[in-house]
Amino acid sequence: IGLETDDPSEADMNSTVVTRVKNIFSMPLNPPVCLVLGNERYGIDSLVLQRCDLLAEIPMCGKKKSLNVAVAFGVAGFEILRQLTSAPKPKPKPKPKPKPKP
Repeated sequence: IGLETDDPSEADMNSTVVTRVKNIFSMPLNPPVCLVLGNERYGIDSLVLQRCDLLAEIPMCGKKKSLNVAVAFGVAGFEILRQLTSAPKPKPKPKPKPKPKP
């Protein structure tokens, strides 16, 4: 998963990549997961972005368009953990009932 801005004017990526960006809170983050985070100024190299299966963005409110990379990792890591721990657990198989004795 590449974490990238959704603002194409601030990113070093082509229009094909921009259309692949999804909100991190609405995408399934199933293992195995590898987070690729770019720095605040240059983002993620376009060759690396092309190798990512999923591209995620952290939605922002207000005037800020990006987060510090450490904060972005904290948000993304927490979302992965939240999804892993809140996933439905498989139901245990019921124990077979003992056969009545004759």
